[in-house]
Amino acid sequence: MLVFAVLGINAHWLASIHSNPSPLLFDASTLIEVVAAVAFLWLALCWTTARDILERPRVQWLGVRSFSLYLVHEPIVVLLGPRFVPLTIVFAIPVALLVTQLF
Repeated sequence: MLVFAVLGINAHWLASIHSNPSPLLFDASTLIEVVAAVAFLWLALCWTTARDILERPRVQWLGVRSFSLYLVHEPIVVLLGPRFVPLTIVFAIPVALLVTQLF
């Protein structure tokens, strides 16, 4: 179920890498993404291991600040990307988390 959810949530992107995707393929990928999102919710509610992971303090901290992280991560990556190309991810993640906390 977890493998399906991870692959399914990326169905639209996976369909778009096809050389000539049809509209039907995009419609099917949208349906697959919705079912995969429901699978994630089901896993979070019913699978004890997933629930334990989601209840950890660091994951809770990230969840509370997820919208702020969503807002600040792209400008930080764009700002740091050209300057530190090979190490962008090494610099961008801690800076984005710090700015998220301040935000």
